[in-house]
Formats: sequence, structure tokens, C-alpha cells
Amino acid sequence: MQAATQLLELYRLGLEAVRGDHAVYQALMAAGTQAACHVLAIGQAAEAMYQGVERYLDKDIKTALLISPYGHFSPELLANRQLTVLEAAYPIPAESSLIAGQALLQYLAQLPANEPLLLLVSGGASSLCEVLEDSWSLDKLQTAIQIKRAAGASVVEMNALYQQASRIKGGK
Repeated sequence: MQAATQLLELYRLGLEAVRGDHAVYQALMAAGTQAACHVLAIGQAAEAMYQGVERYLDKDIKTALLISPYGHFSPELLANRQLTVLEAAYPIPAESSLIAGQALLQYLAQLPANEPLLLLVSGGASSLCEVLEDSWSLDKLQTAIQIKRAAGASVVEMNALYQQASRIKGGK
């Protein structure tokens, strides 16, 4: 019985260590002083990562844009009028992903020059936020993703597809 209890405690500690809020807070603590900044969080863990920043910076978050899959935000976060919160399609991009991509570009364009931005990215970001190259349509991307997924493509292969189709991925 004692071994089972110890295993459960180790499991609990492992889960705690990788929680988005905890991981971001610990990273900020380890890095030292983080000045007041703007926050951009994209992915399935956008809310949790934002909570880690919020815990660390308290009132020093200037603006924030959070993008996550439909249904991933808490009602409390959705009700927070100080944040811009967008929900988009996952795991296959949809029109909502294109809207989120345009919102991302607008958010970045309106940031004051020389003010820090903390960018937090977690799983799912590739489908949540997209600005397509002129040679790509949403239908073409959705079809290509479905074909690759059906063939068992790896994450690396999927990311290569997203980079090819996107104006904002792969260091662009």
C-alpha cells in the first residue's frame, strides 16, 4: 500500500510540474526580473500560461491577447474585459483560425515600440491562428492536413505543412 501511495504522489508532483501556470511562473521566477509587459498566449494552455504570468506580474500586464480552442477558457477569463480572448478551431484550422490570425497581426501592430512582449505558445497553436500565403486557400490547407493526418504524419511533418502554407509560421 505504501508503494502505491508513493507512486501516486510522484505522479501528482509530475503533473504539477508541467501545469502551464506553474511552469510559466517558475520560468519567470528563475529568469529574474520581468518588467511590465504585453502578453500573447496561444495554444491549448493559453489560459494556464496567462495565469502563471498574472501570478508573477500581478498588475504589471499592460495588455493581453489569448487564443485557445473553443471551450478551453473558463467563464471567469471570458468575462474579463481587460483581456482580448479568442476561441478558434482545433485540430483543423477553420475560418475562426484566420480571424485569430488577423487579430494577432492587428494586436502586434498596435503595440507601442520598444515595449516588451511576452510570447507564450503551447500545443495546438498551429491550427488556432493562421494567415495564409496567397497561394493557399483554407480549403486547400484543410484538405492537405486531413490527408497528412490520415497517413499518420508526424508533428514535424505537420509543422512543415503549416510553415509552407503560412505567412506567420516558421520564422516568417
